Amino acid sequence: MKSILIIDDSKPIRDFIYNEISSLVCNKCKIFQAENGLAGIKIAEKEKPDIIFIDVVMPLLNGYATAIRLKNMEGLEKSVLIAMTSETDTDVEKKMLTICQDFVSKPINKLALKKIVKKYLKQEKLDKRNSVDIDSFDAITNEIVMDLQEKVEELTKLNKELEQKSRTINSLYVEADRAKLKLEALIKFREDFLDFIFHEIKGPLSSILGNSEILQMKFFAELGFEGNKLLDNIVNSSLRIKKLMDQVARFNSFDFNIKGKRFIILSKAIDEVLLRYNEFIKEKSLKVSFNCPEPIKIKINREFLVEIIDPIIRNAIIFNKENGMINIFCSREEGYILIEVADTGIGMDDKQLEQAFVPFVQFIDVEHYKTHSLKGLGLGLAMCKKLVEMINGELSIESKKGEGTKVKILIPERV
Repeated sequence: MKSILIIDDSKPIRDFIYNEISSLVCNKCKIFQAENGLAGIKIAEKEKPDIIFIDVVMPLLNGYATAIRLKNMEGLEKSVLIAMTSETDTDVEKKMLTICQDFVSKPINKLALKKIVKKYLKQEKLDKRNSVDIDSFDAITNEIVMDLQEKVEELTKLNKELEQKSRTINSLYVEADRAKLKLEALIKFREDFLDFIFHEIKGPLSSILGNSEILQMKFFAELGFEGNKLLDNIVNSSLRIKKLMDQVARFNSFDFNIKGKRFIILSKAIDEVLLRYNEFIKEKSLKVSFNCPEPIKIKINREFLVEIIDPIIRNAIIFNKENGMINIFCSREEGYILIEVADTGIGMDDKQLEQAFVPFVQFIDVEHYKTHSLKGLGLGLAMCKKLVEMINGELSIESKKGEGTKVKILIPERV
């Protein structure tokens, strides 16, 4: 702990200095007082104070003589001597300044006193810091240099790795650009090819339909029952081909109209789809449960909404069992409208679920079921998913082989 000695024959002055220094150092420094030079020398011999304030004019032993004794005392080589006097420009002051490191004039100013104490306490700390052993400094410097060299080597290695990875990434970018160009070319080829095929098929198909209608109108009686039945099959098959071609064309071009929005009651749109397949529902003796607890309105293009609902209900009919169930449920759910369609049909296993949204994939021969005319190309779920994603919705499927399938559609309330 630091220590300060105050040597002055005036008790009020000693007390003043003591109080001011105490408020500054806050018990972090010992402060001693002496009423004359001789008493001060005794305390200095014992305590070895860091700072000594010495009054110039004192009885028994004046300040100059006291300062000389203290300056030559063993153990006080680093102590700071500060002279205090009210005399200025005198020989005594000049003599004191040759021995003391600093000077304080009386009457003593509080700020000047605190400033000088701070100055020499701080200087003591600096002296200690500057006295660091040179060998220790060299050792620390060498350690820092070695550490820096290791860091430089590590950074050099990392830089080489980064350059290699950068070259690899650039190479991947080049490959990706090439792949993108190839993909764009393939997509263009597919579109052009399908356009060509549809154009080449539509002409003969229209001719088949037109001629079949003429035959039915003009030669109905001559054809007889069997002939008209065959002609009906030709017309129905041609219409089915035309419908499937339109479906493929729309899937290929994403030509789905989402404009022309207006508020639609969801339950009415679902009823419209159910009515469309009413004949097939009766044919398989299916029971339909439709639960919509509240009237739900949604602002959307009606045709677009029906395009989403239709494939789900259609599949629930096609892949259901005789006397099976179709449960339809609608509700609002955290900013979305939920449409849930569950059936008691044949269901799907995990492998089939993974491919449920892959276009043109079909898992069973639907000819074993009574809904022959509903057989499609395997585009229903794929198209439905793309439509739902176009309006930032979600579509998910849960299914268990032999037990049935549940499809959940979430459509944003604000499409």
